[in-house]
Amino acid sequence: MSISSYLWLAAGEQPDSVRKWHRSSQRRFAAFGMAIHIPVVLWLVTGYLLASTIFGLSVGASAGVAFGCALLIFMVERLILAVPSSKPVYVFRLLMGLLIAFIGASTVDLVLFEKEISKELQASQESAITQKYDKLKAAQLLVVRETKDDWDAAVAAATAEANGRGGSGRRGAGPLVDRLVKEAELRRQMHEVAKAALQQLHPDMQAEIAKAKGSALQDAGLIERLVALHAYLGGKPFGIGAWVVFFGFMALLEFMVVVTKLAFTNETTEEAVERCREEIARHKANTYRKQVTSDTYEAERLILGAT
Repeated sequence: MSISSYLWLAAGEQPDSVRKWHRSSQRRFAAFGMAIHIPVVLWLVTGYLLASTIFGLSVGASAGVAFGCALLIFMVERLILAVPSSKPVYVFRLLMGLLIAFIGASTVDLVLFEKEISKELQASQESAITQKYDKLKAAQLLVVRETKDDWDAAVAAATAEANGRGGSGRRGAGPLVDRLVKEAELRRQMHEVAKAALQQLHPDMQAEIAKAKGSALQDAGLIERLVALHAYLGGKPFGIGAWVVFFGFMALLEFMVVVTKLAFTNETTEEAVERCREEIARHKANTYRKQVTSDTYEAERLILGAT
């Protein structure tokens, strides 16, 4: 099979029939065949990358997803080529092409800007973790201060009791002083535990941040990645410009079938011949219907049959 025959077949026409057509018609359907491969190949690659990198599927499953995406886009593009040209069809074709181009370009952007998305996700998670631990540190600091105040109060009570300024009024050691000393020691231990818990919050925060950095991209879904991409580009004119260039380029590639179809607005010679045949057949059918349904048809048939 020649390349031209393959392109005609991809565009939905039988090569044996196209060979009998005018050269301009052959070139038109060869262009359709080339154009339809561009979005199909893009979706084949994009589907595999999305399935493997974003959703973490196996090689076989990713290949299946890629084939399914490519097949769906191929059928949609073939439908766009096959539908007869008219104003409503042009509008539908334009909207369908724009939608496919937007989805395809957006998914490709997720792969092209994967490093930037990963940085934004890590920064977002680090900020969320830091805010969480700041609240924990503030609450634990209050506990440390409270336990320190309780410890100081217990030491002051034991000292006062030992000096004779306590509730018993006795100076020197005794059962009450011993009990107050034990209470002060207990308060001191509680304070040390609270201080240790406060100090432990910082390494816990660092460990959680490190863990989040390692799994930020793997745990993020499709919407989260899109949000992260636009959050990363926000306030970066050069980054926005680069994204617009990549997005526009991918959108134009995805839109290639629609552009090619719209470029060939005039009907082909074969289409004109086929339209004439349909009009002649329709005219013959209308003429026959008028003859059969006329009031004189039966009389004319009897006269002609008698002669």
